[in-house]
Amino acid sequence: MAGGAAESGRSVTSKVTAILMAFSRGDAYSLTELAHLTGLPVSTAHRLAGELAARRLLERTEDGATASGCRCG
Repeated sequence: MAGGAAESGRSVTSKVTAILMAFSRGDAYSLTELAHLTGLPVSTAHRLAGELAARRLLERTEDGATASGCRCG
């Protein structure tokens, strides 16, 4: 497992893609829901969602949920 990854065979790119695709309907999710939808551990979903939020691809709602931050179009 490269880099000490707990999930053998799943790249960081596939994890990030799974998170971004979860928001294709425009819903907002708690971190627990996001982890369940993507099949990622909560800690991984939290870390990656935080990084994506820092880059404004995701955002935290007032109630603490995570939503798509991309306001395209």
